[in-house]
Amino acid sequence: MSGYYGQAAICRRGHIQTRNVEYGKYEQRCPTCGAPVLLNCLACNFRIRGTYEIPGVVVSGDRYKKPDFCDQCGEPHPWAGRQARIYQMHNLLDEGGLSSADELVVREQLEALLEEDLPAEEQVRRWKRVKNVAPAVFDSEPFQRILGTVTEAVIKSQL
Repeated sequence: MSGYYGQAAICRRGHIQTRNVEYGKYEQRCPTCGAPVLLNCLACNFRIRGTYEIPGVVVSGDRYKKPDFCDQCGEPHPWAGRQARIYQMHNLLDEGGLSSADELVVREQLEALLEEDLPAEEQVRRWKRVKNVAPAVFDSEPFQRILGTVTEAVIKSQL
């Protein structure tokens, strides 16, 4: 039997309103935090992946986990955390044309930057290493957009 993914309704902060809009109710604003409720990816307007539905089959239990990324364009949803956004930077490296050695250095720096409590001076040092090893990737619009979401303004000003 083949199935399909339903469309979920999730607020910008990640509160799940319904796992499938076909069967569940949702409001325009989240009753938990007041944020707008989203049905589609903000980048490509594709539906937000909900539960996997198989016509005629009833599934009990709640195994649904909200997706951090759009399964159409790969952009992170607004509720995606630091780890997901740094994973997106890893994805950009795949298209960066770096040598294997340079790519390894950048990946190691990004892995270290997953640590949220890393002192600011250490973060600056590691981001500068990424910039020096992969300037084209670092200066690209997608990388800079993500960088702005995972670094504090003080750190970004030192890069």
